[in-house]
Amino acid sequence: LLPNTSKDQARHFCRNFLDSPNKQDRQFRGEECLAITHREMDIMCYFLAKKDGKVQHAHKFMPYRKLKGPNSLTKIWEQIKKTTFHEDNEYMPYVEQAVGTIILVEERYFAK
Repeated sequence: LLPNTSKDQARHFCRNFLDSPNKQDRQFRGEECLAITHREMDIMCYFLAKKDGKVQHAHKFMPYRKLKGPNSLTKIWEQIKKTTFHEDNEYMPYVEQAVGTIILVEERYFAK
């Protein structure tokens, strides 16, 4: 991580990358050489499935990602929205549980 990385950014980065395989799916790419992890995909699908879900909601859990620009989270959000992963009845219960737990922990221990 860069020297000016905040503790919050580092916490989110570790949580989202720690259990990711070395060979990540390169279909959805963020910044150069930093592919979207399974955890990040789960977070985006969780908020895509919500009626009022916005990319800004997902960005709170990935503050190290750019929100705007050519390889931004917003662009990746639009790509993932087209896949309809967030509508999969087998996948989404796991996402609801995993991301719901992340949100609970963040709100309970790290809310400002």
